[in-house]
Amino acid sequence: MTRHRYLVSPAKGAWSIRRDETPLGKFPTQDAALDRAVELAREDRHGGADAQVIVQGHDGRFREERTYGHDPRRHPG
Repeated sequence: MTRHRYLVSPAKGAWSIRRDETPLGKFPTQDAALDRAVELAREDRHGGADAQVIVQGHDGRFREERTYGHDPRRHPG
């Protein structure tokens, strides 16, 4: 099954979203970018694909993760 990753990260005074390695756009706030990434992940899930949203802070650390569909870390195999 396909699993898409959405990365929300800071980008020169804005926040960007990348799906897998493809840039999807920039947003004025983290909340706006996160809302859009979650919306896209839910659309993927309704279409039958798993999805994950990851938020990266200004320090480069990942600080939030949301999984839509199968999470291999919680349900191995």
